Amino acid sequence: MRILPEDEHQIRKEKILQAVIHLFIKTGKPVGSTSIVSRFHMGLSPASIRHVLADLEKEGFLTHPHTSAGRVPTDIGYRFYVNSIVKIQRLAEEEEKRIRHQYTQRMQEIEELMKQTTQILSSLSHCTGFAIKPRLIEERLRRIELVPVSQNQVLGVLVSDSGMVRNQMISLNQSPNDEALRFASRFLTDQLKGLNINDAHERFISELQKFQAQQMAQRDFLETLSQHLFDASGQSSVYVEGTSNILNFPEFQDLDSLRSFAYLVDKKEALAEVFNQELDRKGLQVRIGKEASPELKDFSVVSSSYRFRGRPVGVLGILGPKRMEYQRMMSIVSTVTELVNRFLHQHDRDLLEELHQDDD
Repeated sequence: MRILPEDEHQIRKEKILQAVIHLFIKTGKPVGSTSIVSRFHMGLSPASIRHVLADLEKEGFLTHPHTSAGRVPTDIGYRFYVNSIVKIQRLAEEEEKRIRHQYTQRMQEIEELMKQTTQILSSLSHCTGFAIKPRLIEERLRRIELVPVSQNQVLGVLVSDSGMVRNQMISLNQSPNDEALRFASRFLTDQLKGLNINDAHERFISELQKFQAQQMAQRDFLETLSQHLFDASGQSSVYVEGTSNILNFPEFQDLDSLRSFAYLVDKKEALAEVFNQELDRKGLQVRIGKEASPELKDFSVVSSSYRFRGRPVGVLGILGPKRMEYQRMMSIVSTVTELVNRFLHQHDRDLLEELHQDDD
């Protein structure tokens, strides 16, 4: 039997590994040598392919279920496959037009942009789409409004210079009258306009200390408001669409996998913590299994940060099975990220024009 040079043998192993992963992604079934011979025409016998499959299993790229002689990829195998994807597949022209059309209607609120984005990601991928709304923590405040909702509830509205809006429902022990709310709105805006959230909180505490004894009632009311307004502004809002799509994949009939997934979707803060790890990383990111989180050991995440005024402000992406079509998922996330970046840039320009008109 002819002994192959090491580099030729390595190329053969890589091709067979890619063939196994390609077939497993398409079918969800363990892949055997006969399937590879019939589908890929590599000029190799089933025996030669079985020998390579055994080597790949020893090296940790493949494994096989107890009930089948076929192989399935391990996380290491998926990682090699993703790293070998040099060129991101372009979306079909009609799909790209469909996405662009969704963004042509100018959305007035960032919330609407995030909802629309997750719906697009979910519908195109048939997986779970997610997006993390930009945090206000580094934004400079433009205006703060307090709107009465019920006897003991007030809606706090923080508007940043960039036009980002954060709404926060505040429950109070007292029932403030309209005059108290107008005073609080004016006070907060006058004292904190132009500051970022961290500086605003510090300034606010400093200003409260100047209140005289006869102003204690106003001070207590403002202090209660600040605890809710500023604590919530640094938190990330996670938008998720298509969680039921996960149930369509046979590998997620396992209760343990579904339990971990349900916990993350239910506890949005935990999900935000996982996805925010990608905020400062440039370009597309692919996390396979435990690379993302122990709770996501049976999933893969394709994500990208989107930018505003040259800095990353949020993360969007797709959550799905490890046997997802990586090239396609990566192309979807790449296209959507580009369009969100464009929308935010245009939104910023429109807002600046409105501000100039107000000044005139």
